[in-house]
Amino acid sequence: MANPAYAFDPYTLLAALQARGVSFAVIGAFARVIHGTGEVTDGLDVTPSMREENLSRLAKALDDLDARRADGKELDLGRDPVVELNTRAGDLKLVPEPAGSHGYDDLRRHASREPLGRGVRPEVASPGDLARMLGALERPRDPHPAPPPPRDRAHPPPRYRALTARAPLRAYSNYQLR
Repeated sequence: MANPAYAFDPYTLLAALQARGVSFAVIGAFARVIHGTGEVTDGLDVTPSMREENLSRLAKALDDLDARRADGKELDLGRDPVVELNTRAGDLKLVPEPAGSHGYDDLRRHASREPLGRGVRPEVASPGDLARMLGALERPRDPHPAPPPPRDRAHPPPRYRALTARAPLRAYSNYQLR
């Protein structure tokens, strides 16, 4: 849940992690936004590498961001499956092993570095991995999904009409008049 005291600034969050050399992959809604979806998000979800040297770099980056756990408990990076943090740049969620993945090493294989501007270039989970993670979440399915739109065979979409209109010409393209 967004902390109203701080505006979400993903550049500041990502720059702080990047400045300390933290190995991580951006996941969740913000990663999907980077890949072009029309979602809106007010927080950043990342999967950090759980190697000891990376966790010490992550702890320093979190100090730079004045990060505090949203539930008020003591911060322990290696123990909890999900750590929700409030920082001076908005909400940050650390997810060491997202549903449907095996953590950072699994996600980085298909991740890409995306230049976002202001010198920020994080590793972002691939669309395929993001879909796999979404599918693995145990969310209730809509019991009444919207039916597909009816097909109007009398008025096909314009692209289909254009392809079928050219089809007879292609059939005779190899024909030679004598």
